[in-house]
Formats: sequence, structure tokens, C-alpha cells
Amino acid sequence: MDELNEAISIYVKGAKSVNEASRTLATSERRLLSMFPKKIITDAQLSLTDFYTSLENADKIYTAQLKLIKSVSRAHGGNDAVDRLASQSIVVANARQVFVKSLSNFESNIANIENTLNFRINTTIALFAIVVSVIGILL
Repeated sequence: MDELNEAISIYVKGAKSVNEASRTLATSERRLLSMFPKKIITDAQLSLTDFYTSLENADKIYTAQLKLIKSVSRAHGGNDAVDRLASQSIVVANARQVFVKSLSNFESNIANIENTLNFRINTTIALFAIVVSVIGILL
């Protein structure tokens, strides 16, 4: 039972961390000089790896507990024990779903920002090329 609470805690903390990272990513400055190295995207992708590691660890705990719940029979623990374990596993599943949805949204935000940065880079290069060609024509 403590293991399920630990899994819930990991999922909830993970979801909060992912949401905070999403908020930071959304409010980060995207200046011209920071567009080219894409440091914003690189940092977000590194934190995404940490989030997936946290998800894997919680999933290991959750899977082990699901196997335990499956092995518990009504004869060993009675109806109340089985019902309690089943209801707690539903809570864990919901916490996991929140964490996974947060990760999905974070990945989507990373992709959107990367696409925006690529567009800005391409537009900046095109404008620079136009300016250089106009200067070349005038000289």
C-alpha cells in the first residue's frame, strides 16, 4: 500500500514539474541571438528525458503492485482488502494519466516552439539575403 502511495506521489510531483517546465518554456524569451543555437529547445528536451525516467520508475512500482493486487484473492484478504486495493489502483492510474497527459502537452509545446524558431530563422536568413542582394545591386 505504501508503494502505491509512493507511485501516486511520483506521478503527481512529475506532473507538477512538467507543468512548471511548460510554463517556463512558454514564457522564455526568444531573441534573435538565442534562436540559432536553440538552447531553449535543447534544455527542454534534456528535462523531458528526466521526466520520462521518473515515469519509468513510477511505472515499475505501479506494475509490481498491480501484480500483487492480481495475486491477492478474496479468500486471503477478504472483500474489503481487495476492494481497497482496487480503488487505490484506480487512483494511481488517474495520477499516471495526468502525468502522461502533461508530458504529451510538454512535448507538443517543444515541437511548436521549435517550429516557430525554425520559421523565424528562415525568415531572418531570407531577409538578410534580400538586403545583401539589394546592396549588391546598388553598388
